Order: sequence, then C-alpha cells, then structure tokens
Amino acid sequence: MCVVIILASNSVSFAENAPNSLQQDMMKFSDPLLVMDIDGNGEADALTDGLLLLRGMFGLTGDALITGVVAPDASYITADDIESRIAVLGNKLDIDDNQKIDALTDGLIILRYLFGLRGEVLIGGTVASDSERMLSGDIEEYMLGLMALSENTAPIITNFKAVIDKEEASSTSLYQIESTDAEGDMIYYLISGVDASFFNVSSTGLLAFIDLPDYENPADFNLDNIYEINVAVTDVALASAEATSIMSVTSKISATLDSHNTQVRVTNYDEDIIALSMTAIDGTNSSGPQINLSLIVDSYTSPSSISVLYQGPNAGQYWTSAGSPVEDNFKMTYQYTFSASDTSPSGDWRIRTIKMQTPEGEIEHSQSYLISKGMVTTATVYNPNSDTNKPLLQSISNPQVAGNDSDSTTNVVITYEVTVSDAENGYHKGHSRWQSPAHDGGWGYQGGWGSTNLSVDPVKTSFSATLDPKTVSGLYKFEDLRLYDKAGNRMMYYCRDANNDGVYLLKSETGTLIEDAVCTVNIDNPIQDSATPQLTSFSLVGSINSDGRKVISHTYEIDNKSSWFEQESGLKRIYLRMTGPIGYDIYDGNLAFTGDTLLPLDAPSGTYSVSYFFVTDNALNDNKYYKDDMDALGFTTTVTFD
Repeated sequence: MCVVIILASNSVSFAENAPNSLQQDMMKFSDPLLVMDIDGNGEADALTDGLLLLRGMFGLTGDALITGVVAPDASYITADDIESRIAVLGNKLDIDDNQKIDALTDGLIILRYLFGLRGEVLIGGTVASDSERMLSGDIEEYMLGLMALSENTAPIITNFKAVIDKEEASSTSLYQIESTDAEGDMIYYLISGVDASFFNVSSTGLLAFIDLPDYENPADFNLDNIYEINVAVTDVALASAEATSIMSVTSKISATLDSHNTQVRVTNYDEDIIALSMTAIDGTNSSGPQINLSLIVDSYTSPSSISVLYQGPNAGQYWTSAGSPVEDNFKMTYQYTFSASDTSPSGDWRIRTIKMQTPEGEIEHSQSYLISKGMVTTATVYNPNSDTNKPLLQSISNPQVAGNDSDSTTNVVITYEVTVSDAENGYHKGHSRWQSPAHDGGWGYQGGWGSTNLSVDPVKTSFSATLDPKTVSGLYKFEDLRLYDKAGNRMMYYCRDANNDGVYLLKSETGTLIEDAVCTVNIDNPIQDSATPQLTSFSLVGSINSDGRKVISHTYEIDNKSSWFEQESGLKRIYLRMTGPIGYDIYDGNLAFTGDTLLPLDAPSGTYSVSYFFVTDNALNDNKYYKDDMDALGFTTTVTFD
C-alpha cells in the first residue's frame, strides 16, 4: 500500500462552538494587547479601530487607510503599523464564515458590533447568502471570542505541502507535522473529521494510521480509499479527554488554532496486475473453442492499452487486445474472449506475454513472471472439429535475384514461390526469411510474410525479400520456411548443411528431404558494406522512481556514435535481453541509445544482468555480444536492487 496526503489550504474555524454563557455586551476593552485594538490605544472603538478595519477591507492603504481615524493616544500611528496589525487577524475577520473577507458584510458587522448593536440590528442586510454563520446569536458569540483575543498568536504548521507520498507498506506512519509558536509555548496536536477514528497523532506531531489500511477493503466513510480528517495545532493545553480530538474544543482556543482539512489517499501501488485468470470453453460441432481472460490492473498504472500474446496448440500465436476496462474503486477490470478457429486443435493454450502501454512507457509481464505471482496462464481445450494436420510443401521454385546492379539506389530483391497442400484444405499463410552470410546470432535476416493466393489449386504463396543496395556479399540461405493453416498448425522447413560439405538441403521439421529444392542464393555485390558494427560503450544504471517502480536505464554507442544513420548503410536493429530473479526476462528489440526499461511494480529485488546484446545494420552485418564479452570490454552489465 502507498499513502498520499493532500492538505487543503482552507483554514477551519471552531469559534461557533463558543458557550452561550460567555456572552456579554461590550463596546470597549481596556487590555492594550487585544488584537481588535488596531491602533493600540487600549480600547477597541468603532470610530477608530472599526473604521480602520472597514477601510482595510475596502483595500485602502497608506494615508487613505489612517487619515482621521487613528486615536490621539494611539500606540500605532503609521499606515505600515496599522496594515501589519490588520494582517495579523487574517481569516479571523471572516465573521459570517463564508470563506471570504468582505467590507460590506464582515466589515459592517464589526463596525455595528463596536457601536453596541446586537440582535437583528447587528446582522440585518450584512450577512452573505453563502455564509455558514448567519444567526445573530452565533455572530455575537463569535465576536465575543474575537474581542477577547489577545496578541498571543496561534502556532502554525510549517511544513504544509500539497502532496506527500508514503511508499513503505510496512509502516503505519504517514506524516511528521512540524510547527512553531512565536511565543515559544507548548504545542498540542489534534485531529478530527469523519475518518479521524482510524488515525492518531503523537505528542510530537507524528500522524499515523492506527492499523495498516487495506486497499481492497476500504474502511473510510465513503468507502473510496480517501480518508477525510482535519489536522490542527494549538498552544492551549487541553484536558486529557480533549488532548487528541478537536471535536470537544470550544471557543476558548478557536483563535489559537492552525487548522487544515486533510485527505489521506490510500492507493495500491505495489503491483500493476492485481489478479489474472485464464479459462477456456471447449469447441462444439458448430463453433471453435473460446479463451476467456479476466485481468485486474491497478488504476494507478493507467494503461492506455493492453495487448496479450496467446500461443495455442501446435505453436500458433495470436496477439489480441485485453478489451475495454471497467474502473471501480481504483481497479481496472478487463474481460475479453478470444475465439479460436472452428478447426483449432485440442490442447493447451498459454499466455506468453502481456504488454501495457502507459504514460511512463511500455511495461511487459512475461509468462514466467506471471506464474511466479501465482497467476493462471494456461487453459486446456477440447475441440470436436480439431484439425491437427499440418500443411505440407508441395513444390518450391528456384530463388531469383534482381537489382544487384551496383546502383546504390536500387534494392536487391530475392523472390520465390511455393505451392502447399492441407488435408482439411485449410492452408492459410506462409512466412520466410533469408539469413545473411554475415549473420552472428543477431538479426541478420530479411523477409517476412508471403502473399497467398487461396483461389488457385494448389494454393500458392509468393515470397519477396527486399535487401539494401549495399547488402553484404556471400551465400544467403533460408532461416526457415513456416507454413500455417487456419487451425493454427504450423509446419517448419529448414535449410541445413547436414553433412558439413557446403551443400545445403531443405528438410521438414520431421526430417523429410524436399527433393531438388534450392534454399540458397549467392550474391556478389560490388558495392557491399562489409563493415561489422561495433559496440563501443555500454552502461546500465538501476534506480527507483517516485512511484516506487524499479527502472533500468541504459546508454550505449555503436562505432562511437549515437545514431541509426551514420554508418555506411545505417542500422537495422539493436536488441538487448536481460535476465533477473526468478527467471524474469527483459528485452527490447528497438533499443534507443539512451532509455529506461520499466519493471513491474512488484518486480523482485535482486540482480538483473545482461544476457546478450546484438546490433545489425541494413547491409545485414551482424554482431552479437554475450555478457562475458561485454564484461571483458569493461562495460557495466548488471544492476542490483536491494
């Protein structure tokens, strides 16, 4: 749990609680220390002090404030002195308690009171319509307390802040109130409000929950995790029954209080994903299986979108949305159903990863990490229409190379096509990439999804891989050829030098040789870029941001540059993979030269280390570094969170 305290800036008066037995008529007071004796002549008088206050409320200053209204025997006779004494009264001059000090309401009431008017003639036509103190008896009672107020000033809270964050869930402590008293008097701390029973305040001003709040089970008055209290300080000693509560304080200390309304907001900052469940509904004779996701996210994470990567039986993968959330009590609940194809195979489905886009950046939760949190990430389905037959390659054309013409503006293009069969006539699509001769375990590939014509028999897919005009020379070969049917079944074909004799053959994942298939092309490029990009600097730094989230910051340079474009052919992809406690994986496939990786809020403490880093340029020169390689270069490859 995290706690945020927001202290409102409006002061609160308790003078309306003054006992009626203290009421009495008075026009003048003889104590020279009384604050209503503005000019300090020992009397609070309508024609001097009352008019000075009225003029001050009208905004008059300087000579216009004091001319003709300062008593001959006054102790304070300059405009600066008078303005200072009026300023000391502050919001105590809000006589009708409408949070405003107004000459035509508060000023006239004071003047009438000093003239000795009481009852309805005191307040007639002068009380504001939005006032909290409207009755003549209440006004007289308040004025009585104000007239008796000496220049002993109230203590003040000195560390008033709009927002205070509390991160540690193991402690009930919230806020150390700091205060001062001009006269050096003992300071007493008080709390009140509808939720005051959940708090205490020590004699030294430490505000704390009595018990740790439970975010999922709020106990505040409105059941919204916002606890409403009032925090105050006074220099008036109270009876033991009053010592920590404002509720019983009367007007005897109303003018010696510095009082502020306070909101204590309890927020569940300790995890992004609060709950996750994955269930499935079996297929029927007329429909495919359904995968149901229920996801609860802390609203503090504030995701703008959530994507889920499912993997079905026989390796089919599907990105889906998590749906639109319903927000309630600081929790965002997502419910989404993914409908698999009618012929989807029976078997196990799993969540591979969940990606959240947030105002801070992308946050990724891998399956291994979700499992470590005890969350369900798999479901088993049965489908009576299950199709477990994988599509089969029937024929493959010889690859053709075009554009290798020594023109730096002409791309080199490799094309070929395949025909495919499927027992259920459900072949859907194909994927193929060419591996660069300079491949070093990174991203020295080019290709992608082919264009499939389902209207011909047999079904045909055409592939085209567009290479950079300066692509590196050498032997290009299939990384693999992947064929998918509508049910999600996948058949893989690989180009391998099985006998280490330089002869590459195309074989299926089951070992079946595809006779006469050509899976390589040789490209001799006169304008090739053969320079391998080098990692010349790299550093990791761990930190915890203001929200309590662990952040891994990285900086690096390639060839002593921080640019994607300054190498001969430019950079294609830069990738970093890290591992952490409990097998947590972090990776970024389009790594900025300087950036942050955000970990889930409840990511474990411990050491996070580079697993590997690679950089690939557009000419498909590739360079992969493992942690040991980077350590040998003197780079920082680990961060530790205690």
